[in-house]
Amino acid sequence: MNSKTYRTHQYLRPRHRYVITRCNVYVDTAGNNSPLQCVRCVFMRRLPQGLEENIHHVHERLYSTGTINVQRKSRRRMKAWQIHQYGGNEELVLSTEARVPEIKKPKEILIEIHAASVNPIDVVMRGGYGRTIINQMRTWLGGGPGSEFPLTLGRDFSGVVTQTGHGVTRFKPGDEVWGALAAQRQGTHSQFCVTSEDEISKKPTSLSHIEAASIPYVATTSWAALVTCGEMSEQKARDKRVLIHGGAGGIGTFAIQLMKAWGAEVVTTVASDAMPLVKHLGADHVIDYRTQDIMEELKGIGKLDLVLDPVGGEETERTLARLRPYHHYVTLVMPLLPDADKHGLIPGLARSALNLNYNLAKGITKGLASYRWAFFMPNGNALKKIAILVDAGKFEMFQEKQLKLFHVAHIRLIAMICSELFGSTGDFSVASIDVLFGVREPGKPFESVFSNLGRLLGDLGL
Repeated sequence: MNSKTYRTHQYLRPRHRYVITRCNVYVDTAGNNSPLQCVRCVFMRRLPQGLEENIHHVHERLYSTGTINVQRKSRRRMKAWQIHQYGGNEELVLSTEARVPEIKKPKEILIEIHAASVNPIDVVMRGGYGRTIINQMRTWLGGGPGSEFPLTLGRDFSGVVTQTGHGVTRFKPGDEVWGALAAQRQGTHSQFCVTSEDEISKKPTSLSHIEAASIPYVATTSWAALVTCGEMSEQKARDKRVLIHGGAGGIGTFAIQLMKAWGAEVVTTVASDAMPLVKHLGADHVIDYRTQDIMEELKGIGKLDLVLDPVGGEETERTLARLRPYHHYVTLVMPLLPDADKHGLIPGLARSALNLNYNLAKGITKGLASYRWAFFMPNGNALKKIAILVDAGKFEMFQEKQLKLFHVAHIRLIAMICSELFGSTGDFSVASIDVLFGVREPGKPFESVFSNLGRLLGDLGL
C-alpha cells in the first residue's frame, strides 16, 4: 500500500480494507468475500457530509500514481439535444454521446427522464437569455468557472429515480417523480438528469409521465408568484378576490385552477374567443381586454386582494390602483436578466434595483399597494402539494399531438413552433417517447393553433 493509498485508508470504516487488482482499485466492504466496489463509489455513499470533495481529489491522485496500473472505466453515454453556442433553431444538435450526469453532492438524485417539456423560457435561453446571471449562479453553486457548453435545455420532467446520493432520505431507486430543474443545471431534453432532493416530489399517480411533464415549471412559477410573493395559502385564499391577467396562458390556466381549488374569487382578462376556456376552468369574472375597459369593469367587481401579471405592460400595471391597501401586485415580467445580459452583472443589477424602487414608489402612490417581482424557483414542497390536488381532480389536463423527442424533424418542428409563438404563453410537453402538445396563442382557442399547423403535421405523416 503506497503513501497516497494510506492517506485515503484513514477514512475507511472499521473492518474495511483495500483490495488492489490489476484493473482497478476496490474496497472489500465486509473484510471477506463480499462483492468488490469502486473506491470512489463507496466513499461517495458512506462518508460524512463535507468529505466527498476531498475524497474525490484523493481518488483522482490514486489513478495518477505509477504504482497502480489502472484505467478509468468509460462513462455511460446518453442521447441529448444540445447547443454549442447561443443562436437559433439551427444550433440544436442531437448528441448520442452526451455523458450521463453524475451525482456530486449528498442530496442529489440521478433520474431517467420519461417525459420533458419545451417552454418559451427554453427558446429564449437557447438564444442566450439570462446567461450572465445563470453562469454566475453556476460558479456560486459549485459548478466552477468555465463554458456552459455543450448546453442541454429543458426544465420540466417526469421520470424514475435510478440513483441517489447518500444524503437522500425521501426517495429511492424506482420512485416515479416529477420536477423542474434550476436554471444553472443541465436540462431535461435528454435521457437522464441530475437534480436535488428538494427540487422534486413523487408525481401524481393519476397522471402518465407525458401528462405530468407539462406541469412542474408552470406550477412552480405560479406558486412562486401566488404563494411566495403573493402570500396566498389554502387558508388565506378563501373568499379573497384575485385578478389574473392572461388567464388563457400556461401560467393563467394553472393559477386560475389553483386559486379556485383554494376557494378564491377569480377575475381574469382574456380575448373573447378564450372566454369559454377560462369559464370552464372556474373563473368567476372574465374581462375581454380587447373590447372592454379593464378598469371600468373592475370598478363594478370591487377591490382586489391580489393581482398576478404574467403579461406586463402599462395596461396591466394600471390595475395596481384597484388593490386594497397593503395588498400585492405580483409580476413575472422583470428586467433583471436582460439588464444583466445587456449591461453586465453589476450595472445590470443596479439598473434593475432602480427600476424596482421606481415601481415600489408607484405602488405606494396608487393606493399603498405592494409591487413585487416573482420568478421561477424549483420547489419540491410545492409540487408535493400540487400532486395531491391533481390526484383529487382539482386540475384539468390538455392533450393533443404526440411526437418523438429524438426524431430530428419532430424536435425541430417543436422548436420552430415555440419560436413563432414566443410572444404567447403556452406549453409543449415532450416525452422521451412522445410529445404532448398543449399550446394556446393569446386570444385563440386551443384548437385554432393546430388548424394552422395541420399542413406541417401532415408533411411529417402525423
